Amino acid sequence: MSRLDTEGGAEGEAGEPSRQKEEPARKPGTGRGRGDQRRPALSLEETEALFDATLGHAKRTLAASELLLTSHYLPQAYSLGHIALEELSKVRLLFAFWLMLGTGWSEPDWPGFWKAWSNHGAKNRLLILGRLEEELRSEAPPNQDDQGDNDWTPPPPDLIDDQLSQAASRIQTLGVLSKAAFPLDRAFNEMRLRATYVDFRNGKVLLPEEMATQVEIEGLHAFAQRTVHSFDTLWPQRGAMQAYAQQVGPRMLEMMVQSYNGEGPHGS
Repeated sequence: MSRLDTEGGAEGEAGEPSRQKEEPARKPGTGRGRGDQRRPALSLEETEALFDATLGHAKRTLAASELLLTSHYLPQAYSLGHIALEELSKVRLLFAFWLMLGTGWSEPDWPGFWKAWSNHGAKNRLLILGRLEEELRSEAPPNQDDQGDNDWTPPPPDLIDDQLSQAASRIQTLGVLSKAAFPLDRAFNEMRLRATYVDFRNGKVLLPEEMATQVEIEGLHAFAQRTVHSFDTLWPQRGAMQAYAQQVGPRMLEMMVQSYNGEGPHGS
């Protein structure tokens, strides 16, 4: 993963200190780091622990949002629901860095990780990316080796190339769609602020109650629930997933290049 673009968020650290010519020593397998004890390069075990804690907090925040909705506190339900989705964006970020650490596909950019971690714009863009990915998966034909929602197993050898080709094509499509959709991150952040605070604009008092309807909040909850279910299903299988990713990593990268060049899975 390249250095993350976090420009335009409402939060985040005010710039990175310049790098020294020689970086401090770090534990093997942790990627680039700043030697900052508050924002360190994480080990694989630390990444897993932070993943578990963040996913757990996202679930509890979502549950609180759902309780508020049942009591008809709509703006408060939306505000907490949005926070739950931002926490799930951090889970997505952690999953990507966990894969990098576990497979050695690329060197994790920990300064970029920590910038995105506390930046609303970056988390909203990850939210948008997750929603686009969900839409693309829903349009794809079912896998022939589908094991159901509660298990994950590597595909049979004769299906690996087909699945990798589909994944590479989705990544290419996501790249195109995200360029148009990412500017919406500011609108998402505006909605979160509108649901949280009373405002005054153009001579009018703006109440949080005017921001979102029950149907819109239920849709937000449904997306969050699907995301939680996906991670609850995949994370217990992470050992098998890591081994599979190590096996297919070079072929996946090759297919991504072919997909971007407009070639088929085995070249044109």
